[in-house]
Amino acid sequence: MLQYQLPALGGARQGGLIELVAHRIETQFERLTITRPHYREASATPDWAGICQGWTHNALDNRISLLVDPAGLDGARGLWIFGQWISRADLGNAMMGASFSLGIADSVTIDSFVKPDKLVKALAQHVLRSGTGLRVDIWNDTHNASGTYDPQIWNQPIVDADIEVAAVSATASTAVIGYAMRDPRISALLTNPTVKLVRAHARWGAETGDAWEAEARFRTSEWNMYFVIAADGRVVASYMAHELAAANVAGLPITRSDGLPDYMAIPKHELTDAALAGTPHRLLDPSNHEGSRFKFVVGTVLARGIPETTRAAFEAEALGANADATALATRYPGIANAYAPDQWQRVFAARLGPGEKFGAVWAR
Repeated sequence: MLQYQLPALGGARQGGLIELVAHRIETQFERLTITRPHYREASATPDWAGICQGWTHNALDNRISLLVDPAGLDGARGLWIFGQWISRADLGNAMMGASFSLGIADSVTIDSFVKPDKLVKALAQHVLRSGTGLRVDIWNDTHNASGTYDPQIWNQPIVDADIEVAAVSATASTAVIGYAMRDPRISALLTNPTVKLVRAHARWGAETGDAWEAEARFRTSEWNMYFVIAADGRVVASYMAHELAAANVAGLPITRSDGLPDYMAIPKHELTDAALAGTPHRLLDPSNHEGSRFKFVVGTVLARGIPETTRAAFEAEALGANADATALATRYPGIANAYAPDQWQRVFAARLGPGEKFGAVWAR
């Protein structure tokens, strides 16, 4: 993924009115994307590397995910807006760039020092119960060996999870409790605590590349943990399986685990709410360049854009014999936003009437 890229030419389309806008696309959108700061030809940044905190934030909003992913044939997925074609891939890139720092501003960090029990609580509350999802830094610098690097696993959206709790043998329980009693971080242990093996799996979205337009890709993390639990159900100590294995704790049924996330956050989606509703928000004020860009991409491009399949169907009817303007306006609300004002005036106005009858925001 790019650090930031305005929507680029998504591929020429021929037929219908597409030919009318080819010059407009090439002279406006393409020129923008080959000039600094939007594009750096000599950059060594890999094509998948991008604004992961912005992308993750948007991926956890079902509305954005739906709007960025319009239906259509391969190579013809995207949106028309004011005579401009924006491909499915470029919609994702533009949305990521529009959320450069707003993805952080529109989120709440719930834990910057993740512990095993806090991870389980977060998965239960924000993924399994509320369905909000989590933005987590999957790549744990401390857990992973120095000098190793696995790309595309920094900030990622957790969209699904499961948690399993199981008893352990008496040998393992005694060994884990003994380790906890020697742990200087634990202030006190109650009488007769129990030990449970807690296994959590989380499915999270994986970044793919700038040109990706196919199905979403996911990866899974597995966290194996041991909880020391008081009689009243409180967790008094929690450890990762690999931590106990490294300390030679005996009898463990599982000794390996992925590393804990470095931090966890939940999205608020206040900015998306405001952009879609057209209501004011201090971060979307015109004086804030990034806020204005976000408001335009979400509130205009995504909210008003027209998929290629819809545009083609409309033109087939509108340019056919006996076109019924009233019926077309009902079946294709907002269709005028696919075209520039001069296009509508030149091709449709005489047959169908003014653009505002078909929801044109440029006519207001």
